[in-house]
Amino acid sequence: MRVNLNRYFLVILAAATLGGCSSEPVKDIKGMFQRATEASAPSENEAKPETRAEKTLQPDNPNNSRQAALPLKSEPKVTPELVAGIKAYDDGKYPESAKILRSALPRLNKADQVQAYKYLGFVECSLGRKTQCRSEFAKALKIDPSFELEPSEAGHPLWGPVFRAAKQKAQQPQQTADIKKRAK
Repeated sequence: MRVNLNRYFLVILAAATLGGCSSEPVKDIKGMFQRATEASAPSENEAKPETRAEKTLQPDNPNNSRQAALPLKSEPKVTPELVAGIKAYDDGKYPESAKILRSALPRLNKADQVQAYKYLGFVECSLGRKTQCRSEFAKALKIDPSFELEPSEAGHPLWGPVFRAAKQKAQQPQQTADIKKRAK
């Protein structure tokens, strides 16, 4: 049986996204994903193709990043508002995405705030507003100075250079403090 890798990947991604949710509609969706996964899974005699997500999320993989990893049970659950804001962005509804993400920010934990600011940066850059884009990335970096874009995001011609400039500017005060400390 040939496995449709795109479908299989989407099922795994959706299941990972909904992993921590427990509302009745989400339970129904999880059941549909489980049935779809079982229906499209290779038999025991066939080699199961390893998806990119599975390769990335292996515990011993040194390339794992916090942003790419599945949420651990001890980590907070992703809020529906963040998911809705990202979906609106993915659908090209930039003003709607920005509105959802901005209204959700006060209720988000720090990790989700970083993601919200990242997508707000993407929205602003996509709308040609580089100054606002840099400002959104700066807010994410203020919360998490070690924050990095995924490689595919960092190479984007619109926001890649803007993020690098924001990151460099965010690191300047620390570099200045380090130089002064060494001079003493």
